[in-house]
Amino acid sequence: WVSGIAALNSGKISNCENGDTISFSATNDFKDDFDPVIGGVVAENKGNVEDCVNGGLLDVTVDSYYYTYLGGVSGRNSGNVVHSENKASLKFVDKNTNSGGTYYTDIGGSVGGCIGLNKKNINACKNIGAINATAHYIQTGGILGYNSGTITNCANHGMISIASRYSGGRKNVGGVVGVNSSQNFSNSYSVANIDSKNSVGIVNVGGVVGLNRKSVKNSFFNSTVFAKGSSIGIDSGSVNNV
Repeated sequence: WVSGIAALNSGKISNCENGDTISFSATNDFKDDFDPVIGGVVAENKGNVEDCVNGGLLDVTVDSYYYTYLGGVSGRNSGNVVHSENKASLKFVDKNTNSGGTYYTDIGGSVGGCIGLNKKNINACKNIGAINATAHYIQTGGILGYNSGTITNCANHGMISIASRYSGGRKNVGGVVGVNSSQNFSNSYSVANIDSKNSVGIVNVGGVVGLNRKSVKNSFFNSTVFAKGSSIGIDSGSVNNV
């Protein structure tokens, strides 16, 4: 766990701000020991985060980790993140020269901008930081990389740029969420461009969600998507007023 304020939160963090740059670099030697979890405010949140801001650059380089969770506010969330914001850029590079690379990297603009992986509740969060990622397998969004919880009233204003070098990888990229596996996604939007021109392999890109498996409601995007250009990259769930 690497963070600007707290590595693990099981209580309450409120009215705080991180302004320090966070640089993390790791090699393949430790891949079986732990999964990197990096957040600008808190790495792993199991409690409540309210009215917090990250203003420090997150610069992460790994070599063949199976899972990396990276978020401007929190890397991994199974609690509540409310009224919080990421203002800084996120940079992720997988340096592995083999075709495998990082199995999955969850990068989100607000809990990845903002949060990497969300299992519970994100409400009224915002990302204005740019996200720049190079990886073989990646799921990234302006607010969340992967969502299996609740996301409401969130906004992304940070551009997302994704690159990869190997055709075997899969990239799911959304203006708000990379992958949505929840019925509780509503009232959120993105007004930032997404650039995946330098990605090869399977690339699912959407102005709102890269890959939707469940339900998205009352959400929109107003930006240029340098790929498919639709609100949902791949939809295997339901979409209402998007």
